[in-house]
Amino acid sequence: MKDQTKTVLDDLIELFSPLDYSTTDQHAAEKHINNIESFAKQSHKAIAIYDNKVNKPIYMSEAYRDYFGDDIDTVHPDDFDAVYQSSIDTLLYFKNNNIESQIPMHRLVRKYRAKINNKYVVVIEHVEPIEFDAQGNVWLSRITIDISPIQTPPYNVDFKIINIKTGDIITLDYSSHKNRQLLSKREIEILRLINKGLLSKEISDQLNISVHTVNTHRQRILEKLQANSSIEAIKAASNKGIIL
Repeated sequence: MKDQTKTVLDDLIELFSPLDYSTTDQHAAEKHINNIESFAKQSHKAIAIYDNKVNKPIYMSEAYRDYFGDDIDTVHPDDFDAVYQSSIDTLLYFKNNNIESQIPMHRLVRKYRAKINNKYVVVIEHVEPIEFDAQGNVWLSRITIDISPIQTPPYNVDFKIINIKTGDIITLDYSSHKNRQLLSKREIEILRLINKGLLSKEISDQLNISVHTVNTHRQRILEKLQANSSIEAIKAASNKGIIL
């Protein structure tokens, strides 16, 4: 699971510039906490405010704590990859359509299994960005968790983007994750280095493996992506969402 998380973080770093914490307003965070705390007490909603700089919640409502306590591994292992991939696919949607500026007008909604009171149940999670740095990177997100009224199989991970102003729904598929399974973790790692312009000997030195092993991986990458050259492989992998 740590390897999966690292892959997602690597992809996020490639997609956007690092969060500039110096341009964030800490008073805004306190204001959001006060407002949400008041609402959460009245509604008994499970709500958290997530800080993307420190990668953890800075506020959790009483209901949220009752659900999850201090457990950070709440997502069902079979749903973990799809849940985190949904974050990547959401950002890719805005980036590929050149509409990053519209992120504040949208909410990510996803359905998956989470551990609540030591039992996995289907939940519906709403993720809404509420504060940004000067570059437009998401700093704080408001997360609301509801228990789904449907708790029967099949247990598919679903996610979609909702335009808060218009109500329009953008449904995303899980194709990029499935495409990632075409290549092994090592093959993706090597393809990323090829994309950065490294030669086989340089890749060999960086990964501490033989040149022969690198070339074997390169050949398998071409075969799996049905490409005739590294340039074609990089283009195919990019189109499939395997590398960003």
